[in-house]
Amino acid sequence: MVQFVQRVFVSPTLSVDEAEQFILSQSFSFGYNEQPPLYTWLQIVSMYLFGSTVVALSFLKNSILCITFIFYFKLAKIVSHSEVKAIVATLGLYLVPQIFWEAKVDQTHSVIVTMASVLALYSFMQIFRGHTSLFRFLLLGIVCGLGVLSKYNFVLLLFAAICPLFVLTEFRKNFCNKKLYFSILSFLLIILPHTLWFLGHITDGTKSTVERMHQQGVLNVFSGAMGGISNLVISSATFTVLLLAVWIIFFRKGFRIKIDSQDKKYFSIFFVATYSLLFCIIIFLGVSSIKERWLMPYLVFFPLYLTLFTASDMLQEKIKVLVGLCAAIAVFSGGLYVLGPRLIDVTRHASRIQTPFVKLKSQLDQVVQSADEPQLYAVDYFIGGNIRHFFPERVVSTKEKELEADQHSNLLLFYEKRVPRSLLNKLERWNYECTTSEMRATYLYSDEIQYTLKYLQCRKA
Repeated sequence: MVQFVQRVFVSPTLSVDEAEQFILSQSFSFGYNEQPPLYTWLQIVSMYLFGSTVVALSFLKNSILCITFIFYFKLAKIVSHSEVKAIVATLGLYLVPQIFWEAKVDQTHSVIVTMASVLALYSFMQIFRGHTSLFRFLLLGIVCGLGVLSKYNFVLLLFAAICPLFVLTEFRKNFCNKKLYFSILSFLLIILPHTLWFLGHITDGTKSTVERMHQQGVLNVFSGAMGGISNLVISSATFTVLLLAVWIIFFRKGFRIKIDSQDKKYFSIFFVATYSLLFCIIIFLGVSSIKERWLMPYLVFFPLYLTLFTASDMLQEKIKVLVGLCAAIAVFSGGLYVLGPRLIDVTRHASRIQTPFVKLKSQLDQVVQSADEPQLYAVDYFIGGNIRHFFPERVVSTKEKELEADQHSNLLLFYEKRVPRSLLNKLERWNYECTTSEMRATYLYSDEIQYTLKYLQCRKA
């Protein structure tokens, strides 16, 4: 609730990922770009309920985070057989920067795939514990299908979650029965429409991700693999360093590395399988860049893993200290999120949500009205989403292939730095005559630093 209120009141400007959702949610599709469609489908529903507002964006993301925490606690309680350990494991999420900070500042698909991962492991553990009704197997298939529709790296989690079954007979015996076919069937039915879309749009679905994974411009396969492995190590360390520091300071006396239970074995094999698969992907696909947020669906279980090896009495003894530390982190991160933008004239740094589209609205209104029903185009999601935020009744395009030469005699094209040469050539071929203009305003919470939004006013010759 606190994060929801913070986001609604800190700024009316959309972040990069939020702006992307404003563009994608203009229409329903079985696929959109390089990300699966589930988050956008839910965003369409949220906007139907709350309108095209920041409230709709914040409500959806914070609801997903809330569900994640609730089922993480339930999962931890099943696995650890201890309410104290479950509480500590859940509090441990507040010691992960990618959750207590980055998920607050931006992110959409990483948030929902983390929720799907927690729900999937919870469903697996329910079955492993002997809850083998048909409903449980159907639910497992549904959750896993929704996970794939959340983000493609969920597939790796599925493989890692199944790998321990080859070793753990007790878990395998409950999982491998005829009802598993219902899991597989429900899983396939859920992912089928998007899979058919993906097969027809492979370039759209992979191009951007492939570019980010190979962004270092490697000279050869070996140097690419070394870069990817070092990136993986650094990203993993960044994800876990605060958590490990807290464990060393407060819980080291109660920590024992002894794999003496089925649950410890399961999660140990799970992490070994996860990193083995990641290493294979890096080496065989030449991946040179690993983002921290890509590891969220797997390392989100690391706080739970640590609690399994820590004595309950030690956790009970230090739990008040941990609560206080997590509360301090929550207050600090929340205060930084709210107060940070107000220090812009001191730091000379403006975040994306300080871009003053709200101050430019009157100028935007005049330009759009004077253009006589123009086609609106922006060179990226950030600009396009924020423009649509103020003109929710209009369609805003962000890709060259979406431009319609024969449908509109007027075109407004918005950008910050420059217009792609390929786009200018296309407008020239379509006989558009364009004039360059710009509008300016100071960033939100600033009296000095200005933002410039440029645009082309184009008319048919």
